[in-house]
Amino acid sequence: MRHELVADGLVVTHTITNRGPGRAPFAVGSHPFFRVGDHDPATLTVTVRAHTRFETNVRSIPVGTAPVTGTPFDLTAGALLGDLDIDAGFRDFEQDTDGRRRTRLTAPDGSSTTMWQDESFPYVQIFTPRNFPRKGVKGLALAAEPMTAPANALASGESLIWLDEGETWSGSWGVSYAGPLASR
Repeated sequence: MRHELVADGLVVTHTITNRGPGRAPFAVGSHPFFRVGDHDPATLTVTVRAHTRFETNVRSIPVGTAPVTGTPFDLTAGALLGDLDIDAGFRDFEQDTDGRRRTRLTAPDGSSTTMWQDESFPYVQIFTPRNFPRKGVKGLALAAEPMTAPANALASGESLIWLDEGETWSGSWGVSYAGPLASR
């Protein structure tokens, strides 16, 4: 895993080589938490342009999918983080012209933190815990987790990546920050 500071933020590149005998399956996921400056997380808007979510059982294991349209999981036009209480996987992203999928967290002043995922990461898990430690207290936070496959992929087989012996795979995601609209 390589973390690279670039002009507009951070790029994280995962490179995996199968050094064992025979084919091997894998999936990659990261668990970053995001904020926008010192803004109160409850006032931030999260936008995820994904149209399908994973339904889960009581153990949080995916058991099916459902469209997000018209549900509390529809984040395509943005939703106030303070109103959300979710831990859900998403797929079927709208891609931008550069082929990236974006999750954006925007403050009332227009400043934003954006996580992007390249084509290798077609899934994201959105998690809004209320017990995240911050400045000596626990409160609301947002984890936007780029993933190459959904949760439980080693059991379900969905979107597993298979590497032959000696084969290498690489994929990237990153983060950028934009200041308040007035300063742009």
